[in-house]
Amino acid sequence: MRSAAVWTIALLLSGSATVLAADVPIVHEERGEFSAGALSFESRVDIAKDCKTVFTGMTDVQRIQALIPHLNGKSKVKQAANPGDAMSYEFVRKDGTKATGRFILTTVEENNRIQFLVQPDQGPWLRVQEFRLYAPAAGPKKDSECTVIYEETYNPKPLHNAGYDLKEIIQDIRAPYMQIILRRLKNAAEGRAPGPAKEADELKEIAKNFP
Repeated sequence: MRSAAVWTIALLLSGSATVLAADVPIVHEERGEFSAGALSFESRVDIAKDCKTVFTGMTDVQRIQALIPHLNGKSKVKQAANPGDAMSYEFVRKDGTKATGRFILTTVEENNRIQFLVQPDQGPWLRVQEFRLYAPAAGPKKDSECTVIYEETYNPKPLHNAGYDLKEIIQDIRAPYMQIILRRLKNAAEGRAPGPAKEADELKEIAKNFP
């Protein structure tokens, strides 16, 4: 029983990436060791820059803050380079309460993989967010394209116990929200502004619905 529990935790923290049709979020219940109820969704974005450039931008804390300005991120480091590096966040929910917590870097593989544990100070919304970077295997665009696969994984039991609607949270809130974030990542990596000024307000409104 103990080994099964350890294996389940290991799977939850490691995640897995599957190449999907462009810009299509997939929400699914995992099988096998995840049959206890863990859920995840995946999405992707194709960026017209090499993966080294994309990786550098994704680990630059100032650029990360520009991607998610509505979360009021703060960090003691300028570059997310070592497991344990963290960025705090703070936003106001729809009911007026304040949500705070940290993005903690758990895995970093240069130009290839970045994984964060999102740890709220209160509430059940503990989750793993992973970004995998893939360059074309061959061809003339090998050094000028990068596909980013995003996966968000968590165990929904605490959310169930707290009375949250998982379908609403994942399909109607989190997956569309991350599509905006990935689009902002693409724009920034390709040398453009992450998005229009009003987009930050849009993200702020969506975040108000987070658990």
